[in-house]
Amino acid sequence: MQHLQSNADDKLDSMVGSRSNVRRAVHSALFVSAGLTSCNDIIMFDNKVTEVRKDVLPICHRHRRRSNSISRDYLHSLLRDNVVAGRPRLTNNNCESVNPVIKQYTQWRPQQLPDLINKLRNLVRGQYIEADRVLCGRSDLQLVSAYVKHRVTIDMWKTLSVAQR
Repeated sequence: MQHLQSNADDKLDSMVGSRSNVRRAVHSALFVSAGLTSCNDIIMFDNKVTEVRKDVLPICHRHRRRSNSISRDYLHSLLRDNVVAGRPRLTNNNCESVNPVIKQYTQWRPQQLPDLINKLRNLVRGQYIEADRVLCGRSDLQLVSAYVKHRVTIDMWKTLSVAQR
């Protein structure tokens, strides 16, 4: 969401200016606490889109067509897809948090593609192993309360097939 907001703001800045009332209105309609990104279901989202198109976009005057295409074409499908997926404020924190892990693992050096693929494969394999350890209660990490029901004993784990695991 952070990158989406930043990209939208940059686009608005280049089209209508960073100090423009139009930019502030469109930004607020999309990203403030009562904006499009606050919608948790499709009905609410679609109603908010209708409201934004009716109340906010007409104030865009000569920039109306451009700003309308920003919200409709550039953001609408991305934001709506997030709501459909049940992740209205999708973030990329997991991706961002693994960046330093990858950099440390590669010692901050550029890698040949085959070597990089193997290193990434090993990192992912390690994440799966750690997840397995968490499920068996053998890790410093813990399952959140909603998933505790999936915890199994190590003896039970050994009897499960790969598909079951």
